[in-house]
Amino acid sequence: MNIALLLPGLGGGGAERAAQRMGDYWVNQGHQVYYFLGNFGIPPQYRVKGTIVHTGIQPIYGWRRHSFLLTLDQLRQDAQKLKALKRRYRIDVSISFMEQFGELNILSRAQDKVIVGVRTMLSMRSFSGYIYSPRMIRLLYPRADVVQVLTEDGAMDMRRVYGVPASKLRIIPNFASCAKKSQDVISRMRRQHYNDHIVISIGRLEKVKQQDHLIRAFSLVVKEIPDAQLVLLGQGILQPYLEKIVASYQLQEHVHFAGFVTDMEPFFEKASVMVMTSHCEGFPNSMIEAMAWGIPVVASESPGGVREILAGTVQGEKKIKRTAYGILTPALKTTVSCRHEELQIEERLLAEAIRKILTDCGLFDALCRASIQRAQDYAEEGVMKKWKEVIEA
Repeated sequence: MNIALLLPGLGGGGAERAAQRMGDYWVNQGHQVYYFLGNFGIPPQYRVKGTIVHTGIQPIYGWRRHSFLLTLDQLRQDAQKLKALKRRYRIDVSISFMEQFGELNILSRAQDKVIVGVRTMLSMRSFSGYIYSPRMIRLLYPRADVVQVLTEDGAMDMRRVYGVPASKLRIIPNFASCAKKSQDVISRMRRQHYNDHIVISIGRLEKVKQQDHLIRAFSLVVKEIPDAQLVLLGQGILQPYLEKIVASYQLQEHVHFAGFVTDMEPFFEKASVMVMTSHCEGFPNSMIEAMAWGIPVVASESPGGVREILAGTVQGEKKIKRTAYGILTPALKTTVSCRHEELQIEERLLAEAIRKILTDCGLFDALCRASIQRAQDYAEEGVMKKWKEVIEA
């Protein structure tokens, strides 16, 4: 079978990581995989086993530069390029990532099965441009053969906001690379590094990830645990802003920017807690990978994958909640100033949840075991079995 994966590029995001893993899996299964990539100026971060095909397609930005009709016309022109490529490479199944390529995938249908992947909670994101408008998505997405979402929240979002029929929706999460070590070895490793008090956060340094709140909350953690360290793994345009917050709270010796990292194992080995603070998450691959290493998770509640993975909700209540697989705190509010200011109640609760794990060995051990257990639900074999059923249906 010839499979095409359509996406802007192979940068360091979760969607790109999912595309790499899916493609590598299918190559190992004997399929021919092609990556139809755009020209979005994104430096590649991931190596793939499939064949890379550069389409030359460029991003369509902004409400002002393109009217609805001009945007649609540009999509049609780019779709003709993709249709020719699908025919040239005799594509049987086309799976798209990101909205522009989702719409192009639908418009470029040849003899292929068209599967549109939705990697986030679309209605919760502040994207600009007609390609992200509900009008465009309602017009095009129901024409796909399958619209793949990552969570129940994602499926509900596509039905209620964008009118995608339930019959076309399939919930398939990303799979995670589970730790290669045994559970006993991981448990011993966690206890060995428990007193290192290392907290990690993984994600692009962008507004939606809300690392500004985490840094402010961490200032309270440090007051009670002076040797605590926070490592931010990821890169992005907000790093200068986040560095100013670090300086305003005098946390330069406690908060570290590690940049984009391909080998997570050294960080997973020593981490005591992982924290997720996103405004919304389609499906946080990094959370599952951390849990596979037995790392306890603290997350602020948000629509999408976070509360589904942790199997809980606080539903706006001002409290910390122990869920089946981690700890949830109330949703964080708007972006904060980089100046030293009084912390919000949600930030204080986030700090308290981190502190609890770092000081309560019994809770730490219980959450280690829960993390390992939950990660197995997203192992490669089970997830790719769902993909096989969709592709071969």
